[in-house]
Amino acid sequence: TIENGINSFAGGTKYHKIVTQGSGLATAVDALYAIEQICFVKKEMTLAELAAVLKTDYAGRERLSERWKNKLAKFGNDIDEVDKYAKVVTDIFVRGVEANNGETYLYQLWPTYSSDRDFTTMGRYVGATPDGRRAGEQLSENQSPTNGRDLSGLTAMLNSVSRVPFNRITGGPLNLRLHPSAVEGEDGLSVMCAL
Repeated sequence: TIENGINSFAGGTKYHKIVTQGSGLATAVDALYAIEQICFVKKEMTLAELAAVLKTDYAGRERLSERWKNKLAKFGNDIDEVDKYAKVVTDIFVRGVEANNGETYLYQLWPTYSSDRDFTTMGRYVGATPDGRRAGEQLSENQSPTNGRDLSGLTAMLNSVSRVPFNRITGGPLNLRLHPSAVEGEDGLSVMCAL
């Protein structure tokens, strides 16, 4: 780039890769699982009825929001029926990115899951979702489970995340919150190594 006097935006670099960030993986996974349960397994309502509830941001149906938020299973708890949607969402995202790559394009896009600490702001522009999330609430961050919804422990959360097909995506941040006593001393080091 320096020798040619051409910046990267004008094609001065040899490799032209741009990371394309997907955000809200767990929000999407939880929403798809919720649709499956509400409309097809439990048959509580039709897709049209569910769409109407979401369009009004649960107006007059606030208890549904709380029930679906707290009672439906969520990504991050090592539940195959939920976690299978991590592959579905990733496949759709990757296909969308790949559709915009090609030899005729100067830049090639790489898919990743990352919200750049902006998941709260992003959520402001997303309507209500079937997992109980209200319009404007934050999305899940990076490839992490929805905040506070991984209730089965760290190993279960890591098992859920391992179902993301990382052979098709560059990955992204994963937030882990450990109590200091869990990783204290030599035993704590062994715990970290095991994780």
